[in-house]
Amino acid sequence: MTDNVAMERDSQFVSQNTGFFASLSHSWTRPSLYTFLVFGIIPVITSLLIPQWDDMMVWLSWLLAIPIFFQKPLWPACKPAYLGGLDYNMTDTNDQPTPAKGIFYLGYLRSPFNQFGRPVWLSDTMARSHFYFMGTTGAGKTTALLSTIVVNALTQGSGLVYIDGKADIKTFHELYTFAALYGREDDIRIINYVTGNRDVFDAPTFKISSTYNPFAQESAGTIQEMLKSMIDSGERGDKMWEGQAGALVSGATPVFVYMRDKFNFPLSPRTYRRGLDLNVLFDLAFRGKVFNSEGNLVDGTIPASILGPLRGFLSLIPGFIDESMDLKKLPPGNDYVNQYGYRVMQLTDVLGLLADQFGYISGADVGEIDWQDVMMNRRIVWVALPALEKSEASIQSLGKIVTANIKGMIAGILGSSIERDSGAQEERRPTEADHPFYLVMDEKASYIVSGEDAILSQARSLGICTSIATQDHDRIEYSDQKYAAAVESNTTNKIGMFLESKKTIDLLINRAGKAFFQRPSSFRKSEGGSAIDSMMDGNTPYTDSWTNEYLDKVDISDFTRLKEGQAVVLIKHHVLKLNLFYAQIPKKQKPVLKHLGRRIPHGVPLLIPAAQSAAMPAMPDDGRLQPLQAPAYQPPPPTPLSMADLKKLFDSLDETRNAA
Repeated sequence: MTDNVAMERDSQFVSQNTGFFASLSHSWTRPSLYTFLVFGIIPVITSLLIPQWDDMMVWLSWLLAIPIFFQKPLWPACKPAYLGGLDYNMTDTNDQPTPAKGIFYLGYLRSPFNQFGRPVWLSDTMARSHFYFMGTTGAGKTTALLSTIVVNALTQGSGLVYIDGKADIKTFHELYTFAALYGREDDIRIINYVTGNRDVFDAPTFKISSTYNPFAQESAGTIQEMLKSMIDSGERGDKMWEGQAGALVSGATPVFVYMRDKFNFPLSPRTYRRGLDLNVLFDLAFRGKVFNSEGNLVDGTIPASILGPLRGFLSLIPGFIDESMDLKKLPPGNDYVNQYGYRVMQLTDVLGLLADQFGYISGADVGEIDWQDVMMNRRIVWVALPALEKSEASIQSLGKIVTANIKGMIAGILGSSIERDSGAQEERRPTEADHPFYLVMDEKASYIVSGEDAILSQARSLGICTSIATQDHDRIEYSDQKYAAAVESNTTNKIGMFLESKKTIDLLINRAGKAFFQRPSSFRKSEGGSAIDSMMDGNTPYTDSWTNEYLDKVDISDFTRLKEGQAVVLIKHHVLKLNLFYAQIPKKQKPVLKHLGRRIPHGVPLLIPAAQSAAMPAMPDDGRLQPLQAPAYQPPPPTPLSMADLKKLFDSLDETRNAA
C-alpha cells in the first residue's frame, strides 16, 4: 500500500506515455466521469440511435458503478475525521489503513488539473509537527495565518498565542472579528507594546493593553532567566560584567520571590528595582529585615538557604569588610560602593524598560494575564511587538520577555511528579487533547531569541503546534544560525508562497526532492500529411522517442509565479500545490460586525492581602465596604419588552441592514 500511495503522489510529476485503455482505466473510477457518462452521454446516444432500448440501457448503465465501489479513495494528505471510515493514505507500521483523523483544513489543490479542488486536511499529529510559512511582502502570509491557523483553532475550540512582529492593528481587528463570530470575545488578551509614537505618562483614558506582571506570577527561576537574557552585553560587551550582573540577579531574585509568596510583598519591576539598593540588600541579607505587603521594611525571617546566594554575592564584592559594616558612614567614592554600582548598572536599562516605558503593562500588582490560564483554558492572546517604533535592541528585549514567558508556560506542563502510589491513576498532562494549542510567530526574524530552538523540539509532545512566518529564510539564518537550523529540521509542514530569495527557494527545492520525468527526445514528421496538416502549412510532427530524466519536483518558477494566497506545501513526502484556505466573513454578518464595538476584556483589579490576614476580616461597623469585601455584582432583573418594543427593535435592525 505504501508503494502504491507513493506512486499515486509522484504521478503528478511524471509525464507518462500511456495508451488509451490505460488512461481510461485510470479515469474510470472518477465520479465525475461516471456522472458524465450515465447522465449525459449514454441517455442521449440511446434516445437517438436505439430509443426502443432506452429503459434497458439506463438500468444497465448502473453496472458501470461497480468499479467505483471497489475504489480506495486517496486524499492528498489526510482524510477528514467527520467522514469516518478508514484512511488508506495514512497507514500504520504494519501497513494497515488507520481511521480518519483529519481535523485541520489547510486549503484545496489547484494542480494537477485532474485533482483540482480536492481538500487538504491534516491530522492532529501532522499539525503538531509545526508550520513554516515563507513568502515575501504581499504574498499573503498574515491572511494565511489568520485563515488557516486562527480559524482552525477557533473551530476546534482551542486557543492560541499570536505574536505579531509588525504590530499591525488591522491584524488584531481581524482576529477580534473571528473571535466574535465564534463567541470568544471574553477569551481575548492583549500584550500591546505599541503606543502609536505617543508617551504614556498617566493612566490612559482607554485600555491600551491587558496587564501582565511576570514578577508577580512566575517562579524565581523564570524571572532569573528572563532578566539574564535581557542583559545587553553589546557587540563588544564584557562577559565578566554580564556574569556579575547575572550573579546579582541569581542572588536577589529568590529573596524577592520568597517575600512575595510568604509576606505578600507586591513584587513588580518597580519594587524589584527599589530592592536593588545596596542599603536595602544589606538589610535583607544581614539585618533580619523583610518587605511587607505595603512595601515597607519590617522585621522578619528568611531561611538561610534562600539568603545564601545573596550573602555570597555581597561578601565577594571587592572592599567588603564584614556583615556589620555601616554603608551610610562610608566616604564618598568608596571602592565597595563603586564596585556594586558597576554590577547593578547592567540592569538599569532592563528594569527601566519594564518599570517605566511599559509600566502600563507590568505595573499592576496582579496582572490580568496568567500564562498557565492561557494554556489550560485556551485563551486567545495577541502580542504586538513594534518593529518600526522601537530599536532593534528594544525589540530583542521585548522578544526575550515573551519567549521567557512562553518557555515558562511550556515548562509548567512538564510537571515534576515522578513517584506515585500503587494503584493510583496515572496523571495526565493537562494539554493532552485531540487538538493542539497554537503558537503563531509572524515576522519571526525581528525577534529571535537565543535558546528559543528548545520550544520547537519539545512543544510537539506537549500538544502545541508552532507556526513560524518570515519573508525569507535568509533573515532568520543571519540573526541566529542555530535557530535557523532548528526551524529547518523541526518544521515538517513547509509552506512556500511567492518568493524572491534564491536561497529560500533552493531550500524548498531541495526539500521537495526529485522524481522521474519523461520528455520527448526527438520528433519526426509523417510522410503523408493530412488535410489539417496541409491547412497548417506543414506536416504535424510526432514523438519518435522518449527520455527519462531525474529532475526536481519543483523549480524556481513554481514560486515566482504564485499569486496571493497560493502556495507550494511540503508535508513529509507530499508536494502539494494549493490555494490556501481563505476565511471570508459571511455577508450576513458584515452589517453586524460593522457596528460591533471592540473592547479588550477588563480584569477585576485585586489587592494583595496583608500577611497577617489569613481569613477575611469582619465587616466594619461604619458600613463602608473595604476592597475585596464588597459583595459580587448582581445585575438588575430584566425588564419585559412589549410587542411594540419588539417591533421597534426589529425595524431598527432592518434599517441598519438596508443602510449597510
